[in-house]
Amino acid sequence: MISIQAASLEHLPLLVAFNQSLAYESEGYQLDALILEQGVRAVLEDANKGFYLVAKSSDTVIGCLMITYEWSDWRNTRMWWLQSVFVAPAHRGQGVFATLLKKVEDLAKEQEVQLLRLYMEKDNAKGAAAYSKNGFHKTAYWIYEKGLTTEN
Repeated sequence: MISIQAASLEHLPLLVAFNQSLAYESEGYQLDALILEQGVRAVLEDANKGFYLVAKSSDTVIGCLMITYEWSDWRNTRMWWLQSVFVAPAHRGQGVFATLLKKVEDLAKEQEVQLLRLYMEKDNAKGAAAYSKNGFHKTAYWIYEKGLTTEN
């Protein structure tokens, strides 16, 4: 049986490891461990930034995801972004993501969130299949970004 709970600081090392695995597996990218740990900790310590959920089988954490927030003036509603979605390889195809998503949907309905969104690396066919299977569809939007640096 899969159970879902809010992540806490005790999950920090595992969330860092899961995110490292996710970045390497989906994009071939090696994240800076210190920056990643600081980023995960920031969410765990400040609910205004978002929150993590973990999926457990018995007492073992087997998956996670993070939720961040966006306000839509066009829709006059809150939206949640699913990020850092990871299921341990040995537990894929067993409904872990679907169980995490069900918990997200229940929480979203309680808080009157009307739209869930996510983005993923364009060549992540397995991720796309999992998201489609669970009711997500590709939109007409593209994501652009611009990095900003600060000089100290």
